[in-house]
Amino acid sequence: MNKKIKFTLKSLALGLLIAGSSANAQTDTFSSNVLSVDDIAAAANSFSISNLATAAEFSSITDLRVLAANTVSFDYNLPNDGEPGKVLIWYEAMDVDLTRKPDFSMNLPNHKGNDFVLTDRGINFQQGIYTIAITAGQADNTVAATKTMIVGQPAHTGRSTLFVSAKTKGRITAVYNSPANVVADQNITWFRLFEGEKLVGGNLMIQQTRPPSRSSGLVSMEFAPGTLIDGQTYTLVLNPGPTTQAVSASYTFQYTLQ
Repeated sequence: MNKKIKFTLKSLALGLLIAGSSANAQTDTFSSNVLSVDDIAAAANSFSISNLATAAEFSSITDLRVLAANTVSFDYNLPNDGEPGKVLIWYEAMDVDLTRKPDFSMNLPNHKGNDFVLTDRGINFQQGIYTIAITAGQADNTVAATKTMIVGQPAHTGRSTLFVSAKTKGRITAVYNSPANVVADQNITWFRLFEGEKLVGGNLMIQQTRPPSRSSGLVSMEFAPGTLIDGQTYTLVLNPGPTTQAVSASYTFQYTLQ
């Protein structure tokens, strides 16, 4: 039986995340669906270690193993089961390449899997470079996690994660991460904030319809003071696809102002 993966962040982990991200971070501010860029230094200083998550869901591929030349197995996790995801494979690519059709595509049986076995007689995983990806929905550009293999050995990994780092009366700042080269079309809503703990279908509080310009960085969502209620629980979702079901990461937190 597959188990829902949840975890609580520790201060040390968040501190490492801050230290590793602030140097190259970019902040995209969304207000009334308008995209602008904040000052990088100000964005880096907006982190607050005291703002810890209630729970987070992420997308990942782990424990990738080559069972035979044309067969691999791996564990995977996607936050939402509302829309079936897919496995995509690009040959001779170190990262996702959405400019060309994947060399392999098949539907995933579920949104979570242990020892998922993939076989294709046209592939030799022990030779060349392959990037394996899972998607949060049916569209190829909803890639949520990746694992690159070089001559049969796992190389680098791409995951989708989302963490709220600071909260004020009129703004929420979050750290988001998607695999390299995963940047959505201009007409796709990337971030949605729901009241409560639902990833889809809850009372929608805030959303924006223009994507950030990078696959990873900082995002600030602005809203009128009083929109969010102090002490209430909210869930922010990373939604890279053309449907609301394609969720690649989520972060549930209590909106408590210090």
